[in-house]
Order: sequence, then structure tokens, then C-alpha cells
Amino acid sequence: MGQLGVALRTLRSNVNLFRAIAKCQVAFDPYDYRSVSAREFLRRVNSPRVRRANPRLVVEATVRDGGGSGGAELVISFLDGRTLTLQPLDVDVKTIEREIALNIPVLTIYKLFEEETSGSVGFKG
Repeated sequence: MGQLGVALRTLRSNVNLFRAIAKCQVAFDPYDYRSVSAREFLRRVNSPRVRRANPRLVVEATVRDGGGSGGAELVISFLDGRTLTLQPLDVDVKTIEREIALNIPVLTIYKLFEEETSGSVGFKG
């Protein structure tokens, strides 16, 4: 597996995924069973580990009423200004995290690895 593959695996497996995100907007209907993954993603983004890893991360949660609002929606803004919009209906949170990891720009991945010391991002040494 090449360096990019290792980087993607590392980003998917821990809080480093959230270090490349500047803003996260989550909108969901709390009574819609298809919004489970959006609520779980919101819980992960607001966890203490993620907050320590990226204290500048802005999280906006919007609770929609059940009146045909279209289900859940995630809008992820990366540090380079790009945005990713997902509608996570009937998917698990790992699928959401994989989509985010695959859309992080390669330069951002290398920048994250340059900031870390050996052993702190999944490398042994």
C-alpha cells in the first residue's frame, strides 16, 4: 500500500479525519429513522477527542421538522475552501467518513502529516 493509501486508512480510522475540516453543517429530522447516521456523525464531531484535535472546527446542527424537509443532509467545508454535500439516508457513519476521507485534497493530507511527529498519526517509530 502506498503512502496515500496509508494516509487514507489513518484518516478514516481516527480523529485526524476531522483535522482537515473547517466547518460541518448537519441537518436532520430527529424522528426520521433514516437520520441515524447523521446524528451519529454529529455525535462524533462533537466528541472531546475531535474537539481537541481541531478546536477551530465549526459545527452547525439544524433540527428539521418532519414536514417533508427532505431527510438528513451534511455539508462539509474543507480547509482549502472546497465543500462536500452528502445526503446520508440509509448509510452507516463509516460510509460517510470514507466519503469525506476520499474527498480530502492530497495536499491537505501531506500537510497534516508534516505537522505531526513520528508515532502520533499511526506510524510506529
